[in-house]
Amino acid sequence: MSTDKRNLQQFRDGLQSEQEAEIWLEASQMVADQGNLDEARDLAQAAAQAEPDNPDAWLQLARLAQDPEEQKEHLNQVLALEPEHPQAQAEMDRLARQSPAVAASSSTDRSRMWSWILGALAVVAGLLLIAVLVLGAILASQSTDIRLPALLATSTPTPIPTPTLTPGEIAAQFVPQLQETLDNPNWDRALEIVDIMQAVDPAGEETRKWSMEIHLRYGQALVEDGQVDKAQKQFDLAAALAPRNRRVLRWQQTTQLYLVGERALEAGGWETAIRSFSLALDKIPDYGDLPARLVEAYRRQGQAAMEDGDWTGAIEALGHAYERAPEDPEVAGLLSGAYRGQGQAAMEDGRWAEAIAGLTEGHDMLADDAEVVDLLASAYRQRGIIREESGNLTGARADLEAALSLRPDDAEAKAHLGRVMYRLFPPKRIEIDISRQRFYAWEGDTLVYNFPTSTGLPGRDTAAGHYQVLDKIPMAYSSIWRLQMPYWLGIYWVGNVENGIHALPIRPDGSVMWGGLLGQRASYGCVILSTSAARLIYNWADIGTPVDIHY
Repeated sequence: MSTDKRNLQQFRDGLQSEQEAEIWLEASQMVADQGNLDEARDLAQAAAQAEPDNPDAWLQLARLAQDPEEQKEHLNQVLALEPEHPQAQAEMDRLARQSPAVAASSSTDRSRMWSWILGALAVVAGLLLIAVLVLGAILASQSTDIRLPALLATSTPTPIPTPTLTPGEIAAQFVPQLQETLDNPNWDRALEIVDIMQAVDPAGEETRKWSMEIHLRYGQALVEDGQVDKAQKQFDLAAALAPRNRRVLRWQQTTQLYLVGERALEAGGWETAIRSFSLALDKIPDYGDLPARLVEAYRRQGQAAMEDGDWTGAIEALGHAYERAPEDPEVAGLLSGAYRGQGQAAMEDGRWAEAIAGLTEGHDMLADDAEVVDLLASAYRQRGIIREESGNLTGARADLEAALSLRPDDAEAKAHLGRVMYRLFPPKRIEIDISRQRFYAWEGDTLVYNFPTSTGLPGRDTAAGHYQVLDKIPMAYSSIWRLQMPYWLGIYWVGNVENGIHALPIRPDGSVMWGGLLGQRASYGCVILSTSAARLIYNWADIGTPVDIHY
């Protein structure tokens, strides 16, 4: 059995280091028992690399080492991990006892070696001398030219026996061809070669590993091609060859789960299909079309729930499908329909909070779905109108504003929001009735103040019209009339003179004008109020408050 480093690495895939080391150690001992020590050392080294803290791996390396110093090095590694390790201590003691004898034996062996070498050289020298003397005598007695080659006997070449290959060595010769079938996939040829290797060396480790690898790779190719049933057979064959290989078992089990899910999907067992596909995805996330099959299972479950009117179940199932396939228009459309169905049912029952919550969730997930947006805006608008009618103006305002944020062109929502805002923040306005000499202050449709007033005398009439408060001055002064005018609210200009609303004017001597004339025309064109009323209106009115003056 030969050690292909690439295949060793493939064999390691998916194994935990402890399990991996255990496998290598078992394989090393098995190979050592067969007498292949080099292979056993490679496998023991693989165990030590997989789990450097495994003392058994280092002990196996020490047993297989041929050099005493190498043995000591491995034994020291064992004792570093387990100082009281009995076998390692015994081996170290044995090596320590052998060291003097080995040294003496080596010295004696060297002396004997040199003695034999010197003796051999003396014999060779004597034979050469005799040969030269004999050759000289022959040449001297004969006149013919006799060459040295003629005296030497012609040797017959000895045939070199052809080595006999073991079954494992014969099987190994097919490995390059197998590698070529993997580099340029040709699975029929790969299976043929594997069959040949198994016929030649049925019990060989190399044959087993390559057979397992071909069945596994072929199964993976079949999965990618959508032929999962056929792939299952290949994974089963691979698992029979390597029942402890976690990579093989993962593919075999994932395929089994996939097929269970497919059968459940065909039978309408949505929960079983979803559970099987989910477990399979946990094992191999990129297994063929498995992600799409899970989406399909969720889609069918959601569609079945919609047909039963189970909107919550439909949204849950279709939500899972949408999370995995947000670009799938069919899934998005079904999820939109489920949210709208749930929202419509809640709205019909007057369950506005539930309707809005569900539709908001749908809008968050399907932000560009116009139908969900329209229904959510409608739910906000309808609840806002109901709140307006019940007097919950703050709640009505929030709902109507939410409806308009979704659909700014909703005329009905705009109209109701205007009425709500009018009631929440009624506009202030001032009304002055010249014919009645009355001053009115309004907030929306509510009269908040009503005072007697004095407007301009005939010929100095207060001008009728629509004005607004232009400015506010705590104490204005008229240079024309030499009067102080407390709590001034300017409302319109006559040339370069501003008329306004103010309290009873104060003369330079401190006396108050028109104190007994309120309720009749008396001023020079301004609107006069009592001091207390003027102070109240001054603090109530804002710059820009409308002022309507009429007869």
